[in-house]
Amino acid sequence: LVMPEGRGAESAMVCKIVRLELTPTEIHVRLEEIPGHASLTNADVYACRLELGIESFEFSRNHWSVKDVDLWSALPEPSLKPPLRSPS
Repeated sequence: LVMPEGRGAESAMVCKIVRLELTPTEIHVRLEEIPGHASLTNADVYACRLELGIESFEFSRNHWSVKDVDLWSALPEPSLKPPLRSPS
């Protein structure tokens, strides 16, 4: 989940890590948006922040954070969850 600071109508983006490079002094991360999910706003994320393990202060700080939570099961509204894919 990549999102700007704020608790309102700002757009949050669901992404996956597609490349990760570690050097002795840097971490390079390449993210790719996961297509097909509903639009999430920071307000949506703020509403379920406790289930996601996100503290209130994290909405006003520029930082990276890793949470051990299933985003889709934490979202309260079915309309916020991604559509089911049919098996191929």
